[in-house]
Amino acid sequence: MRRLLCCLLAVLWPLITGAETTQDDPPGQTLRGKTPQELDRLILDLSRAIKQNSKNPSDYFNRGLAQFERGNLVPRKLVLSDLFDEQGREANEAFDGYMKAAMADFSQAIELNPRYEDAYFHRALAARERDPEISTGKADILKVLEINPRNRDALLILAETEGDRHVAISDCTKAIEIDPNHAEAYYDRANFELWFEHDADALNDLARAIQLNPKEIKFYHARAEMEEWSQDWKDYIRDLSQEIALDPEKSIYYSCRAAAKERMGDWNGALQDYNHEMQLSPAAEESYCRRGYVKQRLGDTDGALDDFNQSIKSEPGFMMGYYCRSAIKQGRGDLAGALADLRAGLKAEPEESEDPNIHIWIVQMLQGKKTAADQELSAYVAKKQRFYVHVLMPQIALFFLGRMSEADFLKAAQVHDRYDTGKEWEGWYYAGYKRLLSGDKTTAAEYFRRCAAMKKIDINLLLVNGELEYLGSCVGGL
Repeated sequence: MRRLLCCLLAVLWPLITGAETTQDDPPGQTLRGKTPQELDRLILDLSRAIKQNSKNPSDYFNRGLAQFERGNLVPRKLVLSDLFDEQGREANEAFDGYMKAAMADFSQAIELNPRYEDAYFHRALAARERDPEISTGKADILKVLEINPRNRDALLILAETEGDRHVAISDCTKAIEIDPNHAEAYYDRANFELWFEHDADALNDLARAIQLNPKEIKFYHARAEMEEWSQDWKDYIRDLSQEIALDPEKSIYYSCRAAAKERMGDWNGALQDYNHEMQLSPAAEESYCRRGYVKQRLGDTDGALDDFNQSIKSEPGFMMGYYCRSAIKQGRGDLAGALADLRAGLKAEPEESEDPNIHIWIVQMLQGKKTAADQELSAYVAKKQRFYVHVLMPQIALFFLGRMSEADFLKAAQVHDRYDTGKEWEGWYYAGYKRLLSGDKTTAAEYFRRCAAMKKIDINLLLVNGELEYLGSCVGGL
């Protein structure tokens, strides 16, 4: 899925170009940066000119450009749920109206001048804005290339319309041959190369794109996505730092960099980035959980507890807030409080039931309530055995209930697939817990050390430090 997202980063970047000029000096360039009011006046002026002389294709084309750019300034609602909001519907209708009007003007320009290369090109762009299906606008782009086979931007749009991504790569390569200094061409080719997992080629193309245009954020972002996937945290942090330098007010960049610093064990750096993120934007419940986890790792359990409390206050229905707070309580020996939080979290989000039910069993076992723990977990397994989201959860339950040996459980968890690296971490984690509960503290300590050495960071593991704190008091430290 992440590789798919990387590939979908290929953006249809609206190029406001025009007729009867070279690609290096597009007539629509002067429209960029204009305000809605300025564009509205331009549309009105061109409408008057067309009324006086309806046979000038350039007037239709330029009005189409203004309509196109005006549409792109409409604050659209892109989230599906927002489309049912009245304001969202109005915004989307306004956007579509401008694009439809732009297409009509480009069509009129083409009718007056069937060789109007830029009119075909922009009609395709407007069509793709209205309907992002792969093949939308392809006929117009092919017409552009019939008129001018060396139109590099048309080749890049053609690549987006191709059903065969090998052909798409070939289109991008042709654009590069026409203009070896066109950064967008390297970026687009990199995104298509990712479909075939040609990572080295994609990285080379992204490096070239960045060299040609070091101020384009999406180039760094695409490379950072690859680095995250390969867990190359040092370079990932480098590229996120470049994104922050180019757009220091974007809070998500700090959040992502903080998570990477966690992976590197730079807890102080992660805390600084989470603090910065929360200064830039209203703190969400998940942000409090993540920052609380970092505070745990730095030994500030009181600060972590404050953040987890704030997470619950911010969103009482956020299961992870209760889940994280239960870890603090468990680490402090407040097993009744930990159990109450786990049950509250389960009530808040019953569909997210796997992890809370497993930890309810653990806490009850720590309380010495083995019969009740086994009965509750057995009932849960019987009810949910066909509905697991967590891929290892069935084996965890069977292992805890004594229906699977430790050797078989650890074997199930030893996954080396790059797309699923979490299960081995959990294998040592839960096997360590069962060893501890059986009184084998020495082996438990060994398993937990292996678990901690993997430095697996995930929102579902935010409670780990609290648990390890408790375990450390049992086994003489980790």
